[in-house]
Amino acid sequence: MKYTFFYCISLSMLLPFCSSCLMAQGVSPETLQSLSEKFAAPSDDYRPHVWWHWLGSNFRKEGITKDLEAMKESGI
Repeated sequence: MKYTFFYCISLSMLLPFCSSCLMAQGVSPETLQSLSEKFAAPSDDYRPHVWWHWLGSNFRKEGITKDLEAMKESGI
């Protein structure tokens, strides 16, 4: 938790530098905007996937339902 501030400051200093480097290489602002939009809302191909199973007989229908609902809510 104590490093969160450091990472936020570092990232805020790094992003403008990366953007200016891409612009210097001839990447258009429209391309950068498109990349930004795709990063903010990735397609399902780029979302996390899981392998979900249970071991033995230690499960109930209610538990399975709660697990699946939690995964759906988190975007899996």
